[in-house]
Amino acid sequence: MLTSPEIQKQICEACAEETKKVILAEIGDKKFAIIIDEARDTSIKEQMALILRFVNNQGQVIDRFLGIEHVTDTSSSSLKQALDGMLSKHNLSIKNLRGQGYDGASNMRGEFHGLQRRILDENPYALCRLQLMWSAVLEVLENVCQDATNLAQRTTATGLLEKMESFEFVLVLHLMIKVLGKTNDLSQCLQKKDQNIIRAIGLVGVTLQKLNEIRHHGWDAIFEEAKDFCLKHNIVVPDMSAEIVRRGCSRGRRGQLVTYYEHLHHEIFNVVLDQVIVEFNNRFAERSTQLLRCVACLDPSNSFANYDEDKLVELAQIYVDDFTEYDCIVLRDQLDTFITEGREDSSFLSCCDLGNLAMKMVKTDRHTVFPLVYRLIELALILPVATATVERAFSAMKIIKTDLRNKMGDEWMSHCMICYIERDIFASIEDRQIIEHYQAMRTRREQIPKTRNISIVDESNLSN
Repeated sequence: MLTSPEIQKQICEACAEETKKVILAEIGDKKFAIIIDEARDTSIKEQMALILRFVNNQGQVIDRFLGIEHVTDTSSSSLKQALDGMLSKHNLSIKNLRGQGYDGASNMRGEFHGLQRRILDENPYALCRLQLMWSAVLEVLENVCQDATNLAQRTTATGLLEKMESFEFVLVLHLMIKVLGKTNDLSQCLQKKDQNIIRAIGLVGVTLQKLNEIRHHGWDAIFEEAKDFCLKHNIVVPDMSAEIVRRGCSRGRRGQLVTYYEHLHHEIFNVVLDQVIVEFNNRFAERSTQLLRCVACLDPSNSFANYDEDKLVELAQIYVDDFTEYDCIVLRDQLDTFITEGREDSSFLSCCDLGNLAMKMVKTDRHTVFPLVYRLIELALILPVATATVERAFSAMKIIKTDLRNKMGDEWMSHCMICYIERDIFASIEDRQIIEHYQAMRTRREQIPKTRNISIVDESNLSN
């Protein structure tokens, strides 16, 4: 009775809607932040994913997936329109929105499309493995060139062999190992579900300093490493004084000539690092960094060693909708009392970050005694520092919508993703609630017995 594709989709929709009800009830009238990104699914359709970030009643930072929305293009206006529609559909008030997080290089924020994501998501140790397994990789490519029956595979393998056995490729490989190695600690910190904002802000300054050091003083070392690698693996090192046409120019139109050394140094090394540093500064702009420095003053580590009352009041003044001038005056007294009590209370010694501090305040009922302090901590916790959560949603999308299921409708895929990503909530929903929601969706010829267990999704029908 419940095996037809249409009914399976309706049951899946009922499951997703009941899951969203729990999520929206959990948020209630709390302040929240949104994390948004866009990506293409397997059928080359642009999809925008929305994550809500908030602090629950226990003081825990929660990220919840609300759904995806197909957008006709990735312009900022189309993404904004889709966002407004999703918030309105779920009755989420824009007045409670306190933060917005986007992929740093998407159309919403940057100009160098995708650079930020590639830098943050790439694992530098994958490139290290390529370096260590160099000979084995070349051997495999040679075997593909000789044995592959597919012309496209042989052509690709031949092109890769030629590209890999060039000095320019080797130089770029060593450059990216160095750059990604310096950014890896910050990347891993930002991608953790339990993000430590205090540690992140410390790593931001150190990472930017290291990148600038590579930009100004790292060329010679990377250049020599690349040459040594080429000599070891019998790769021809070209004459660095030989002249080639400047990148972007035509030799036939008498384009400007540069030496091969200048091409590698100025057109590759400098350009790559300049773009990374520019994107880094865009992602962590001065105002955003200052905001995080203020947040760092709430760090409970070492008996609130970083406590600075003036910076915390400055942080409160940024949120004009949450702190009046009178609140800022009262906040000073609450901060002073709270910090003094926190330093004397041994139970706070176990707090190592803001998340633990918020949970400890709720557990000891201090969030009602110091409401302005807790409000400040809550706003600090929902700051969307990174977009790792929404990237994980796109990973789920690839699992659900595959090449064999590339005809899935957008709504059905969104419903499946909600049940898959928020499966902890979905598992807690009783069958009775899903059955009642399914029955209420339209007039049925028969009523489903409330005590009967049903199969929620038949995977064999997902492609219909």
